[in-house]
Amino acid sequence: MFNTTNANLSNTNLTNATTMIGGNNSAITEQINTVLSCYVPGSPNYKFSYWFYNLSNTPVVRPADMGMEQWNELYINQHLMPVKLNCEQIRTRREQQNDLTIKLNNTKQDTLEQIGGLNSKKNTIRNKLKTLVYKFRKVAKGFIRQNEHIYMNTDTDGMIKREKLYLADQEEGILQMEEIKERLNDLLKRIKKDERGSLFE
Repeated sequence: MFNTTNANLSNTNLTNATTMIGGNNSAITEQINTVLSCYVPGSPNYKFSYWFYNLSNTPVVRPADMGMEQWNELYINQHLMPVKLNCEQIRTRREQQNDLTIKLNNTKQDTLEQIGGLNSKKNTIRNKLKTLVYKFRKVAKGFIRQNEHIYMNTDTDGMIKREKLYLADQEEGILQMEEIKERLNDLLKRIKKDERGSLFE
């Protein structure tokens, strides 16, 4: 950063030098001040300033302190606003952009890790579902209710008919199937909840 104190001291030394050699003190001092102002941030003559463009969500308009000729020269479209920045402002912007990039990368990494965790959780639930479906079918295979009678599957052709005396076995099987159905429904609800976006809860 330019040191204005040193600049003032240099200006004084140069002015004294011009007086000693008999020069036009006023004219030379003015020229020296003009040159020095080119290196002082904030000065209208500061030479290390550059034009950049800010993105705008609304149509840009010409600033009051900018002439029409300069505006026409710098204007690109209604979404880009020309701004003049010096070296220090550019350095500050770069630091802010770097900080934002780091935060976005961290957020991306966290999101990917959460997605991976959800996928693992979903696979676990699906495997449980498959196991429960298999158990459900295994239990249901042995009990077919029809006209208040119980039919038991056999390896031979046809069915073996059993009367209501066998209803105790039927009720036990139905209870087992109902329990499995409830567990299946619970798992399905958990899957639907994950798919609706429990990632960001």
